[in-house]
Amino acid sequence: MPDNILFYLLFSTQLILLSYYYPSKIIKRIRLVHQLCPRETHPRLYSQANVNYDKGLQKYRLANAIILVLGVVLMFFVGYWDSQSVGKTGEAFPIFFGLFQFMPFFFMEFLGFKELRNMRNNDQRKIKKADLKPRLFSQYAPMNLVGLTIASYLLCIGFELYIADSVWQMKTLTIIITLTLCNLLYMGIIFWHLHGNKLDPYQSSDDRRRQTKIIIKSLLITSIATSVYFTGTAALQHFQLERFEITLNCFYMLIIAVVGVGFLLKEIRVEEINFDVYKADYKA
Repeated sequence: MPDNILFYLLFSTQLILLSYYYPSKIIKRIRLVHQLCPRETHPRLYSQANVNYDKGLQKYRLANAIILVLGVVLMFFVGYWDSQSVGKTGEAFPIFFGLFQFMPFFFMEFLGFKELRNMRNNDQRKIKKADLKPRLFSQYAPMNLVGLTIASYLLCIGFELYIADSVWQMKTLTIIITLTLCNLLYMGIIFWHLHGNKLDPYQSSDDRRRQTKIIIKSLLITSIATSVYFTGTAALQHFQLERFEITLNCFYMLIIAVVGVGFLLKEIRVEEINFDVYKADYKA
């Protein structure tokens, strides 16, 4: 049961960060870019003519506001529901609702990919510049963070086998497979950023290298957080502290929000991006 104040503090923070604070920063960031780089001087930045981007941002803000209100209502509902029930209920609520909170972010990412596709289709340059330097993983990822990522993964598996008395039970096998698939997904995203095609046809090589480093670092931290989360969940179940699972789930979603959104917003600064490449008369 979420009968401790920590759960309510963490979930309230999750609601504010994912449905108010980060969306507000994203909207402010986009409007700043449009202010610094208007269509008249940076036409390459706008793939479609006569599109009201501000209207889309208003819909994005409204969607997050609705989710925020819904989250507050559901938080009190879950508290009441668990107080009237016998046993543990609603442990996965913060994760499922956190994924729901991420939906507007995913939609914005989808629109971003669509915008970049249009930019590539509109690119009429006959001569294009490419960075032919090899993009090695060791040049983009901090090796101490890579070591910590591997160690946390192995410790998680070791702990799962320890509490299962080294018996490959279905539950243990499922956890190990799930954790491995998560890390394979992170590795796939990293590989794509290192060796995939350039999404933004005008992005400078320096900007791409800097952003790739930041994204890889974010994914490595996310991998560590995932391993720690699985280890913590197993520990709570092993020591019969299941009543704290909902708090752990909420804390995990907070970490994902901070690393997956907040860290990227903080590290990829607008003032450090080369927007000159989007001018009509720019020549590399």
